[in-house]
Amino acid sequence: MQIGNHQYKLLFLDTNALREITLNTHQSRKGFFQRFFSGDTAYAPCFSFYNIIELRPYDDIFDQFLNLFSGIPCLMFFPFASIIQEEYQCNIKNCTFKISNHVANAFTPNVESENYNLRQFMVKALNDPLSKTIRTEINNFPQAAIEWQKQRSELSKNLKALNLPLNIVNDNFYLSMEEDAIIKNLEARNMSIPKCFNINYFPALRIAEYSHFCRVHLTQKKLE
Repeated sequence: MQIGNHQYKLLFLDTNALREITLNTHQSRKGFFQRFFSGDTAYAPCFSFYNIIELRPYDDIFDQFLNLFSGIPCLMFFPFASIIQEEYQCNIKNCTFKISNHVANAFTPNVESENYNLRQFMVKALNDPLSKTIRTEINNFPQAAIEWQKQRSELSKNLKALNLPLNIVNDNFYLSMEEDAIIKNLEARNMSIPKCFNINYFPALRIAEYSHFCRVHLTQKKLE
């Protein structure tokens, strides 16, 4: 992807990696720059708005994070709903999904504008209604975990009622119901299913649904 005048490969970092690179200057940070910012191939670190929300309560870490990543090219993805909306529009228009300013924002230290400077951008974004929406979403996770536990229990009961073994719940089982799961997810977002509906236009939503299936139905861990 082009950021400024340079082409970069993208490297997605979770909150733990961002924290370690920020704080562990002589090991994680040094190793990160040696591995991904030297040689012929340059990588741009990526993170999501959710990572920002997770780091924000820790003022000292968050400030150091902004200092560090405001000085290097990087990319922040917008919340999941924005990506799903873009995939939905691509399905309707029969066009290829592209990383655009509808789903992400690129930052570079070479431009002073608030749209390109991470710190300036976040000062504004954290007071945006979108930030409050995400916090509400996160606060609803405990109730979501209860609902997921119910899904797991109901599936087990239904299989027993049909005299089917529990180990029938595997990847093939998921693939047989994947399209229905995607459609239900879209309908829950108040998106009407287009006549030209094609599941292949929804890679991010497919990943999310499969991840959900693995967490809820392929493990016996307590959902919390």
